Amino acid sequence: MKYALIQNNSVVNVILADETFIAGISSEYDHIEAIDTALEQSLGVGVGWGWDGSFIAPEIEEQPEPAPPKRFITKRAFWNRFPSLKEAVMRAIRLSAPAGTAMLAGVLDRLNSRVDASPYVNLDDAQTIEGIEWLASVQCPASVTLDGVSYDMRLTAQERDAVLLAEIQESETYP
Repeated sequence: MKYALIQNNSVVNVILADETFIAGISSEYDHIEAIDTALEQSLGVGVGWGWDGSFIAPEIEEQPEPAPPKRFITKRAFWNRFPSLKEAVMRAIRLSAPAGTAMLAGVLDRLNSRVDASPYVNLDDAQTIEGIEWLASVQCPASVTLDGVSYDMRLTAQERDAVLLAEIQESETYP
């Protein structure tokens, strides 16, 4: 028969034994309880269960949710997520700040300095998100004129999502 060996109100071992063996070891434990009912057998009583006149199942420890994967990408991968022409226009604005683009140049300079200050870009960083969201907002000029040519500047929702939310490719991952 199966027996639970109990010490300090806790099952410390479960053994298969006959009554003679149990009688020989009974002085070594606070209590020895036969696991003889269908219910006790179906419960899977084992080490770690409690005892207070009946078996008490151990509390199940909730496992913490695994941390979401870090969304770090290389600086090059970050800039490559922008449409090529818009990225080139942004670079030109940052370098020359033509008339009428002071606010845009400031936002781009801030975004670029954050990118340059870190070895990677964290796509979940609040300030990174804020900068990209601004480039997709009505506050961002819809177009800018450089050297007499007008360029679309504001990011579309699809372009914004491609920068912030697109699945990170292995080649983009910061180690």
